Amino acid sequence: MHKIRKELLELINQCTKSQQYVFKRMYSHKNLNLALEDIIKNMDMMSIILGIRQTKSTILKNEDKIELKLHKLKNNILNNENKKRFCE
Repeated sequence: MHKIRKELLELINQCTKSQQYVFKRMYSHKNLNLALEDIIKNMDMMSIILGIRQTKSTILKNEDKIELKLHKLKNNILNNENKKRFCE
């Protein structure tokens, strides 16, 4: 498999299953049963470049969501600790 195709496969494997399904619908809407590797093998170079751009954006959004959840969790923990101190 060509290096750029491998890069796209590695990126799409970092996405959620539902995001991978959207990828399949976009690039293989006539055969959703194809494996991601086979879909990528059949893609032209412009589609691969677009797919890389889209999956990178999706991965960044996923990471932002995780960071936001961690931030909220940290704030909740700190708020609970402050409430305990106040009540003591």
